[in-house]
Amino acid sequence: MFGPTVAFLKYVTNLLPSLGHRNIRQMTLRDWMESRLSESTVIAQTDRHIHGLVTRNRKPTQLEERAELYKGSRAMAELLERFVDERKRDVLQGATSILAPTTELNRKVVLPKADVIQLAREALNRPWNSARRVFANDAVNALQKRAGLGRTGIDLAPIVENAIASFWPQLRFAQEYRRFLKNTGRLISLGRESVDSDLAAALAMSIGNDAEPFNSTDLPALLYLDRLLNLHPKQGFQHIVVDEAQDVSPMEILLLKQDSSNGSFTIMGDIRQSLFPHRGIKQWREITTLFQRTEYVQYESPVSYRSTAQITRFANRILRQLPGGSSNPPEAYHREGLAPTFVMAPNNEAMISAIAKQVQSLRPGRDVTVAVLHRWARDRGVIAKGLTACGVEDVTTLESGEPMRSKVVVGPVIVAKGLEFDAVILAGVNDSNYLDEEFDTRLLYLGCTRARHELHFHWSGRLAQSLIVAKGQRSV
Repeated sequence: MFGPTVAFLKYVTNLLPSLGHRNIRQMTLRDWMESRLSESTVIAQTDRHIHGLVTRNRKPTQLEERAELYKGSRAMAELLERFVDERKRDVLQGATSILAPTTELNRKVVLPKADVIQLAREALNRPWNSARRVFANDAVNALQKRAGLGRTGIDLAPIVENAIASFWPQLRFAQEYRRFLKNTGRLISLGRESVDSDLAAALAMSIGNDAEPFNSTDLPALLYLDRLLNLHPKQGFQHIVVDEAQDVSPMEILLLKQDSSNGSFTIMGDIRQSLFPHRGIKQWREITTLFQRTEYVQYESPVSYRSTAQITRFANRILRQLPGGSSNPPEAYHREGLAPTFVMAPNNEAMISAIAKQVQSLRPGRDVTVAVLHRWARDRGVIAKGLTACGVEDVTTLESGEPMRSKVVVGPVIVAKGLEFDAVILAGVNDSNYLDEEFDTRLLYLGCTRARHELHFHWSGRLAQSLIVAKGQRSV
C-alpha cells in the first residue's frame, strides 16, 4: 500500500487490523522509488516548489508548473523511451569491426562489422547496460571461435571492452537524465508535438547544475530512465493500493505497473483535494488511459460520508471559491451534527488558552481523536507546549508517528493529508496566515474535510477572507 506521508501510513497501520488485514507492506511512493534506483542518487528532501508555496518564498510560474507536470506525465515516459531508442540506433550506426591481436597464434582475429551489428541487434531488446554486457560476452565468444582458441584461458574481454567503448558506452541514468534535459534541441526533436521551445527551456532550467540535488519531481523520471538502462528484477506485487492518487503522477503509476505481477490495483483519490499545481493529475483519464488494455471499473462517490452534513456544506462553500470548485462538490451525507464554530481571541496566547478549553470539553472520556491544525510548521511546538501548559494531556505531533487514538494531535494542515479525526480545530485562521489566494484556500478546504463530527475555528486578528465568504459575511 502506498500513501502520501509517513503520518498517513502510521494511521493506516493502526486501522488495518480492525478491518481484518495484517502484514500489509506500506511505503510512501518516494521511499519506494528511491529504494528501487540502481545506484544512490541525491534527491532534495523537500520539493522546492512545495517549499516555496508553504513558506511563501516563491510560487512556481505557470511555465514551471507545466514543466514539473510534464516530468511526471506519460508523455515524458514516451520521451525517455525515444531517447534510449535513439541511442540504440546510434550503436548500430556507429558499430565497427573488432580487431583482436592474439600473440599466442601470431596473427590477428577480426570480428567483421556485419557480425558486430548482428550481435548488437540481437542484444538490444534488453535495457541498455544489460544489453551491452550480453553483447560484449557474445563478441568475446565469437572472437574465440574465429581464433580457434576455445577455452584456452586467453582473456579477450578487455580487448572487446576497449573496442566497443567508442560506439556503445556504459550509461549512468542520473548523468544521462541531466544531460538530456539540458539539451533543448533534442527535447524538442524527440518530444515531437509534446515539447515546444518554451517547455524545453523550462525543463532545462529546472534541472540545475551537476552539483545540485535533483528535485523530488525528477524522481519518477529518473527511475523510469534507470529501468530503460539497467535490468530491474520485478517485485511482483499481487495487489497494489494507492491512496491520495490525485497527487500521484501517471509515471509513478507506470512504474508500479512494471512491478505488478498481474496488474491488480486499487487507486483512490479526490481531485478536489489536490493541493499543488505542479504535481499529480488534473483529471482521472490521465490514469485510466494507462489501463486501456486492462479491464477496470471506475467508481465515483458523489457523497462525502466522512463528515456531518453541516461540515460538508461549510467545506463546499470554501470549495466553490476555488477554480472549478462549483462544478461537482460532494453531496452531504444525511448525518446531522453541530455547525462549525468560530472563536476570536485578542491575541495568540488567549487563542491557545481557548483551544485548550475546547479540547478538554471535547474529551470527557478521552476516546476521541482531536487534531489542532495550523498553517505554519514553526507553530507546532508553540501550540503543543501551550496546550500542555494549559493542562491538556496526551499531546503529540502528527510527525511523531505515535498512535493517534486518545491523543490530541498538533501539526500543519499539509501533513494531515489523508487523515481524519473526530474533531478538528483549525488554529490561527486569520488573514495573515491564510491569504486570499488559491493555495491557502485549498489548505483551509483540506483542513475542514479532516473532521468527522466537529469543526472549530480559532484566530486572533481578522478572519481569513475565504472563511468570511463561506460564512456568508462581508466582514467581521
